[in-house]
Amino acid sequence: MFFKGGKGIFKKNFKKSECGMLKKLVQDYGVKCCFWLIMLVGIGARVLFLGSIPGGLNQDEAYVAYEAFSMLEFGVDSWGFKNPCYFVSWGSGMNVFYAYLLKVFFACLGYSEWVIRLPQSIMSVVGAYVLYLFLDKGYGKKVALFGLFLIMIMPWSIMGARWGLESALLPACLMVSVMCLVKGFDDVKFLYFSFLGFGCCLYTYAVCWGFLAMFLPLAVGYFWWYNKDKWKNILLAGGGLFVMALPLIWFLLVNVWGVEQYKGEWLSVPKLVYWRGNEWGYGDLKVKLEALYYVFILQNRMVIREVIEGVGLFYKYWWVLFVLGMWGVCADIKNKGIKDAKISVILVLWFVVGLMYAMGLYASGTRVNFLFMPVMAIMAVGGKVMLKNKWLACVVVGLYLVCFAGFLRVYFGDNDRVMGEYFSVGLKEALEYADKERQVNFERVVVIDNVASYPKVLWFRKISQDEFMRSVAWKRYPDAYLEAKWISHYEFVENFDKLKIEDNKIYIIEKKYAPFFYKFDKKEFGRFIVAVPKAL
Repeated sequence: MFFKGGKGIFKKNFKKSECGMLKKLVQDYGVKCCFWLIMLVGIGARVLFLGSIPGGLNQDEAYVAYEAFSMLEFGVDSWGFKNPCYFVSWGSGMNVFYAYLLKVFFACLGYSEWVIRLPQSIMSVVGAYVLYLFLDKGYGKKVALFGLFLIMIMPWSIMGARWGLESALLPACLMVSVMCLVKGFDDVKFLYFSFLGFGCCLYTYAVCWGFLAMFLPLAVGYFWWYNKDKWKNILLAGGGLFVMALPLIWFLLVNVWGVEQYKGEWLSVPKLVYWRGNEWGYGDLKVKLEALYYVFILQNRMVIREVIEGVGLFYKYWWVLFVLGMWGVCADIKNKGIKDAKISVILVLWFVVGLMYAMGLYASGTRVNFLFMPVMAIMAVGGKVMLKNKWLACVVVGLYLVCFAGFLRVYFGDNDRVMGEYFSVGLKEALEYADKERQVNFERVVVIDNVASYPKVLWFRKISQDEFMRSVAWKRYPDAYLEAKWISHYEFVENFDKLKIEDNKIYIIEKKYAPFFYKFDKKEFGRFIVAVPKAL
């Protein structure tokens, strides 16, 4: 009886153990399947048709591409500086980090429009994955998975990943840096990687300079309070960040206090044509708060490259999850205590400091992108409440999938046609054809377009840096956004005048001007027409 009973008990316990292991195995497998499904869908949304959607090329990504091309081919940027800490570009400057990154991609993959956008897409995916790790460390696997799902389908993240705006790299760079800071609490070597990341952020987007000046002292102070014995590590990491920031400090001395610019072999510190250093402050606060309201609540009144009207940056009613999430984050701090709720404390610091800093800006979808990652993390924590009820969770996820499907339909459909107009689709082919048709009798190729700007011509025709600087003439100088009157054999005209059409020039025009060129042979390229004088 004893052995018989014992055997039965053994079998019973074995079955329970076996069922528990099987259940855990199924759950783990399900989580992994969901993770990879979300990743694949998110990656697909960011890389499919990358070179053609959006069609054409924006002037910002054209200029950053030309800067990378110029440094790779000629060893200097467009204004002749070797290894500048900041580009002169338009006259009022451009951040350098993306161009230096793009040099590597150009060297490996060649000069192509999809290559310009590839680093942005890769970093968008990296940022999303690091957000997942951040949430997993602080709130568990379910919240992390929901956060990954949210960011992978968010319009701001997908749209930002699909064109090469250098400042759009900031959310991912900040996310990596903050995650390393959090890991540094347990393993101090990550503190050095964190400060290295923050140093890169300084060269990614100048708007973050003030934000980091406010956020880092508080975050580092919290780190020191948690690890008082690690003050030497803090000093060493901080010293490394200071060394990284030195060229930009020098840059500020040159452009604000009149120190002479520096052209060196290993580093250059340029003086800009126009300094835009007075764009932050709490003056005109009402207007700036209204701008924030339009960005985050109404999600409109932004340029077309930042938001799709009716879709928004985060979809409608995102603030419901955000409010729940903020309550959850504060509850986590209350329950665990300030010392043990590391993730929540850093998250609150990031958002609150970022919001205070954003109040001093004339907000746009790009200028406040340092707030996007903490918003996504807090929304994910908001999902913690609904994840307790599987039916509610299914409804919310289903609604987000419907919104995502609607966004994809618009983005890859009607919006792409509008974006193509805005990004001058067809200009590359028009320039190629115009140069092919150009003969000795034709003095210039005249570009008549209010949207197409000279950086696109520089990039598409790969004009050498020397020829650019030697031949360029500016319409207004100095100016925050310089506009070229001509470069090489290209002439740029903003306002069309039918009385000034000359029969010794080739014209690249918008379709609406075609009837005025009845004495020309015309060929269509996207939104453009190339008008070539008929043979005399």
